[in-house]
Amino acid sequence: MILIIEFKNKLLNTIDIKAFINIIFIMLLGILLLASAGSAVAEKLGLSHYYFVKKQLLFLFVSIVIILFLASLNEKSIKRVIFIGFICTIILLIIVIFFGDATKGSKRWISLFGFSLQPSEFLKPFYTCFIAIILSYQKIRINFKIFSICVFFNTIVAILLLLQPDFGMTVTNTIATFSLFFIAGIKLSWLLFILIIFCFGIYGAYLFFPHVAKRIDKFIDPVNSSNYQVQKSISSYLKGGFFGKGPGEGTIKYVLPDAHTDFIFAVGAEEFGLIFCIIIIIAFAIFILRGFWSLTKISNLFHVYAIFGIMMHFSMQFLFNIGVTLNIFPTKGMTLPFISYGGSSMLAFSIASGIYLNLSKTTKFNNLSQSRKFIFIEER
Repeated sequence: MILIIEFKNKLLNTIDIKAFINIIFIMLLGILLLASAGSAVAEKLGLSHYYFVKKQLLFLFVSIVIILFLASLNEKSIKRVIFIGFICTIILLIIVIFFGDATKGSKRWISLFGFSLQPSEFLKPFYTCFIAIILSYQKIRINFKIFSICVFFNTIVAILLLLQPDFGMTVTNTIATFSLFFIAGIKLSWLLFILIIFCFGIYGAYLFFPHVAKRIDKFIDPVNSSNYQVQKSISSYLKGGFFGKGPGEGTIKYVLPDAHTDFIFAVGAEEFGLIFCIIIIIAFAIFILRGFWSLTKISNLFHVYAIFGIMMHFSMQFLFNIGVTLNIFPTKGMTLPFISYGGSSMLAFSIASGIYLNLSKTTKFNNLSQSRKFIFIEER
């Protein structure tokens, strides 16, 4: 018992406790929204009223355990977890292509031990941190060998995702990789080259993937296309006003197919209003900006790259999910971290958060074992 108390005190005294509390706060906001949005979906499916809430609470409990466990590991162990996690995710991505459950024309889910798992979600923490490990081997500036290795792994991952197909996840993972290249000091000529390939890739996806072309066309020309979900989503903001209709009083959740997942923020806008939405945005902004700010206190390159990649994923998913509900971006099945219903998303972002809390521990802030304090200071 004494050892457990000492372990708890040591962990809580070293991790970024404010960031941890922020995560818990966002999770609880998600349960609040799901209690309303999930009930409508459960009713349509003939399930119990709080079916999705009960399952999400289970995921929440497991997620907190995962976060604290990962935050307590040493660097060698956390790298081992990242490597094993990345290999397992690649294996699952291969399996899902052949044995995955087909939904809406895509094979992204696989059933394991009675649970539906989306392997691509786990690329966010494991793949990004795996690339961070590779980049950290070069002490000053990324060289062509390291660049080529990273591009190779990015290509493998992109192919596996496109075979599902999952174009949105391919884009977000590629953007995160390019961002890591940028802070690692990539030559502008190399960056320009891969950006050109990236643009050709998007154009190719538009030509050869009908569902991608359909979503882009709806976004570009919303007037002459039937973008039902986005139209209803926007109307929820107008109906909600500043303070909303009240918990459970919204109607959008009964007509939106993905009210408890992709469009849960729109449900919150109608029932709880603009003020509540701003609170969610501020909570995410504080967590993400705090993560980026921690980079100024870290000298270890692996920590810098991994945290930067993790925060890039949080930023992209947060902005993209809310942007879709406002018709700022084309529709894409992308959840709102810790808020949308879904075990795969919750667990994946919990793994990412646990790794972040581990690598940003205050005991490591003064670690000057490497030659520069931040990414732009060269060795002497």
